[in-house]
Amino acid sequence: MYGCKRKFKKAWKKLLNETGNLEKRLKRRSATKFFTEELESYIEGHPGAMLSEIAEKFGGSTSGVFNALKRIGITSKKEYFYIERDKIKHQEFDEKMSKPMCRHCLY
Repeated sequence: MYGCKRKFKKAWKKLLNETGNLEKRLKRRSATKFFTEELESYIEGHPGAMLSEIAEKFGGSTSGVFNALKRIGITSKKEYFYIERDKIKHQEFDEKMSKPMCRHCLY
């Protein structure tokens, strides 16, 4: 086995001695703490709940809550605009930006 590092050879030898073959071991995954139905009902009752609050309620982590919500299809949508904006100021800004201030300025 040329071009193979010692740590891999050692790991393969250990695996062969323990299991009798060189097949990959399956990773053990822990049971989920966030059941879909319970999580959906909690979100319906508390739509403004933060991830940390949900994690505390179910006894999990914030990243676990995030992944569970993502699995369900619930994501947080951010609003990048202000709904009640001043149309006159917005129009003035657009006019100002449409006219170049100087030749060497890049926007």
